[in-house]
Amino acid sequence: MCKSLFLEPGHLARCGDLWYEPGILLIVEEHEQVEVYTARNGKPVICRGSYGYAQLNPRRLPTGLRSGQPVIDTSSAWSAAYA
Repeated sequence: MCKSLFLEPGHLARCGDLWYEPGILLIVEEHEQVEVYTARNGKPVICRGSYGYAQLNPRRLPTGLRSGQPVIDTSSAWSAAYA
């Protein structure tokens, strides 16, 4: 069994050796842990916490994580592309 999550804008996550950003489906399996970071300019800044599979309750997810549809903040992508 696995849990499928997304990240809120302004956050990054690491699960195993992979890094995730908002808009990318984050899948956590029973034996895995996810680290959630605040992000600035696409880079991790502060670790908000490390959460095991059992701690990821869809009704009370840690700050920075969400279930359902992704939220994508394209404002910074557009400004970078046209700068």
